[in-house]
Amino acid sequence: SISGYTFTAAILKNASLEDSVVDGVSFSRAELSMANLEHASISRCELHSVKARDADFSHAVLSDLDFHHANLERASFANSEMNMVSFFGAVVERVDYTNAAGYTRASFDGAVGTSTAVGLPWV
Repeated sequence: SISGYTFTAAILKNASLEDSVVDGVSFSRAELSMANLEHASISRCELHSVKARDADFSHAVLSDLDFHHANLERASFANSEMNMVSFFGAVVERVDYTNAAGYTRASFDGAVGTSTAVGLPWV
């Protein structure tokens, strides 16, 4: 479990947070590329300007998250559940949303690459 921390410019590349509970954490300009967050429960977090290319969020429960200006290219949100998730200005090229549930108040305003994303209900 990780709660209440701030990671600014931290390098967490290839980190494994599988099955973790992440609550109230701020990742600013952090490197999360190829991180494994599969089956994680992530809530009330800010992931501003993070590099999370090829990160695995599949089967994760995501609630009240801001991926503002994040690079999520080739990340996977397959079979995840999203509630109040913002991808404002994020790069979502070739991101996999296959069977993602919810999309309750998910916002892709200003996101780049939604036409190449897989599994979005409107693509």
